[in-house]
Amino acid sequence: MLIKLAWRNIWRNKRRTYITMGVMFFSVLLAILMRSMQNGVYDEMINNVVGYYTGQIQIHQKGYWEEQTLDNALQLNDTLYNVLENQLPNQYTERIETFVLAASNSTTKGAMLVGVNPENENQLTHIEEKLIEGNYLTPEDNAALIGEGLAKKLKLSVHDTLVFIGQGYHGVNAAGKFAVKGIVKFGSPELNNQLIYIPLKSAQEILGMPNLVTTIAVFTDYKKAEEIKASLNTSLLTDKYEIMTWKEMMPELVEMIALDSAGGILMIAVLYLIVAFVFLGTLIMMISERLHEFGVLIAIGMKKRKLALMVYLETISVALLGVMLGVVGASPVIAYFYYNPIRFTGEVAKTYENYGFEPVLKVSTDPMIFINQGIIIYILASVLAVYPILKILKLKAIEAMRS
Repeated sequence: MLIKLAWRNIWRNKRRTYITMGVMFFSVLLAILMRSMQNGVYDEMINNVVGYYTGQIQIHQKGYWEEQTLDNALQLNDTLYNVLENQLPNQYTERIETFVLAASNSTTKGAMLVGVNPENENQLTHIEEKLIEGNYLTPEDNAALIGEGLAKKLKLSVHDTLVFIGQGYHGVNAAGKFAVKGIVKFGSPELNNQLIYIPLKSAQEILGMPNLVTTIAVFTDYKKAEEIKASLNTSLLTDKYEIMTWKEMMPELVEMIALDSAGGILMIAVLYLIVAFVFLGTLIMMISERLHEFGVLIAIGMKKRKLALMVYLETISVALLGVMLGVVGASPVIAYFYYNPIRFTGEVAKTYENYGFEPVLKVSTDPMIFINQGIIIYILASVLAVYPILKILKLKAIEAMRS
């Protein structure tokens, strides 16, 4: 009976109901948009920093991360490949990474030499799409791809000769001479200014590392990295290999996201505070408008507890309708910005690129954002709905009827 009365009372004053629902609608919409943009920035940041080169997971020989030398290289074997093929088919690539002194005719510069499996590397990091000159590598090439910044420093163009010298496996001398087959431009200035790609076979020959690599990089959903690591730890001998997620390899990125997230939570807390005051204002308005009605109901014998419960049901019902409409209304807005992300230009774009990020503001479509924000604001409204209960329990029928 009380539920039926509450539902009828909601639509007896449509203006008041629409105002309350509107408060909930825009609150949920703004909260979802704020969190979606913030999480979208984090997703893009992680994908840019981790997905362009590092990988979400890396497998090394035990002790390599603490002392990154070729002497701690990883021996490739059938057992390792079987585990990777069974659990992560087409999601990994082998690499040899070492620092060398690169030179052209009259200029030298320290650089990172990376021996790669051209097909796997391109499938996972899309290097070919970053080419600004020349062509991509094939496994049998005696050629190199170099970063645009490094090419400018060494004054090299496509078909010029690049020479480098360094130290190979167990201290052997390593030197190579390669034709520049292509020039690539990375979003990260650090990669752009020092990276040299050559085929894995060539790197193994020059560095004296037959069937050895320093890193196996795994590219997957960064949110599943911990789960995949646990699975690999079960399948591989953890006393022989070290398996690291992007969080372990880049703790500074994790700290930066955590710090920024704390600021975002503070901003959305301010939004919740504003929502609370606005919603409380609508409740005060509702109580003021209906004092006479409440007084009459109490005077003719309705118990205050039942009246308070009926009003509480009205309030949380209107809040629920507003929250549901807010979640539904936010969906096309988020979908629009997902397919039409905001692209920055000018100085803002240059700033993003200098930090290695694509100058674009994307949103996250994680359904938990919609659910969490809807629940939080509904709980907030439910707590504030206690105010009319307290007012009604203290109400005096004669004073209320005179209002």
